[in-house]
Amino acid sequence: MGAIFAYLHFVQGSTYGSAEFLQGAVPGMALLAVASVAYCRSQRPALPDATPLGWRIMLLPMVPSAAMMLYALGTRAQASWAFLAPLLLAVAVGLGEELIYRKVVLSSLLQAASPRRAIIISAAIFSALHVVNVLGGQTVLDTTRQLGSTFVAGLAYAVMYLYTRRIAWLVVAHAMWDYIGFSGALTPGSPLSALAAVVPLLEVIAMVVILRRHKELWSTESPA
Repeated sequence: MGAIFAYLHFVQGSTYGSAEFLQGAVPGMALLAVASVAYCRSQRPALPDATPLGWRIMLLPMVPSAAMMLYALGTRAQASWAFLAPLLLAVAVGLGEELIYRKVVLSSLLQAASPRRAIIISAAIFSALHVVNVLGGQTVLDTTRQLGSTFVAGLAYAVMYLYTRRIAWLVVAHAMWDYIGFSGALTPGSPLSALAAVVPLLEVIAMVVILRRHKELWSTESPA
């Protein structure tokens, strides 16, 4: 991914987050998503216990995300690559990153580490991935902020995966959130700005509720 971002920034001259950058990133990120699907189909990584604990709490952050996504789609819909590219990129990133960092990394860590350690380590790895955004032209300050926000998101998504035992929930949630940012709908003063600030908080609340109800998901006991 770093190579893709560096090429787009240093060779093509586009800056991270710009329309040109997002459009140019689609082919490379789509290939990474396809590779992630192929790997998961061949290796079939799985959680030690595949029994779902629930799903309704997922609606807490996903409903406002869905509303924002529909607003963004409705206000920007047009038959153009500029409209389709952010949507395709969000799907590719959501699918690829959730398969890699939750289905593969988290599941693998749980084979030898306690749930608490596996959740924290997987979130740290997920967060560290975003350092490569600097290669795409994102400022060091913005990247540092993103490292913090993605670490918290990584914690919440890991807990939600252990709760639902279904990676599809996380792929959809991740893709919706990324599309909201990629679409350009989050402009100062837009109806989405205030709501977008609430979604990460709702994810944390959902995580806390899940852990209070299912303390075994935050256990420090390693597998026997």
